[in-house]
Order: sequence, then structure tokens, then C-alpha cells
Amino acid sequence: MKAGSGASLRRVRRPPPGLLHLPLESIISGRADVAALEQKLEEAKIHNTEQQRLVKDLNTPAGIERAARERYGMIKPGEKVYIVSD
Repeated sequence: MKAGSGASLRRVRRPPPGLLHLPLESIISGRADVAALEQKLEEAKIHNTEQQRLVKDLNTPAGIERAARERYGMIKPGEKVYIVSD
């Protein structure tokens, strides 16, 4: 270019070769993180569905009785409990 043409050129600096790998590694690592987080999200959804079913069950008289018998070993008056050992 001629000195008096009014346009100027600017020199663009290139980053060192090793520096280009950092963003690429970050993207690849981020994709792996996304896959792992999606798996955790799916597991959490399944767990939430199970918990919602349990809450619904425990809001019924039969569900409360079942939980009392299974979790706390409770019995109704007049019932007898037999323990069988192996």
C-alpha cells in the first residue's frame, strides 16, 4: 500500500500453537460433563417419581398401616407375632 492512500493495515497476532488446544479441550470436557449431568438428571427424575408414588401411598390408610407394620413392626391389638428363625 502507498503511504498516502488513507487505508491502514493492521497486523494480526496469532496465539502460540499450544494455546489453541485449551479451548478445544475445554469444549470436549464440557461435553463429557453435559453427558454426566444428563445421566444424573435422569436418575433424579426416576427417584422423584418413586418418592411421589411413596407419598401418594402413605396418604392412604392402607399405606400407613403397611409402613407401620413393615418399618416399625407394629401390630393390631389381639394379633400375635411369630418369629421364624433360619
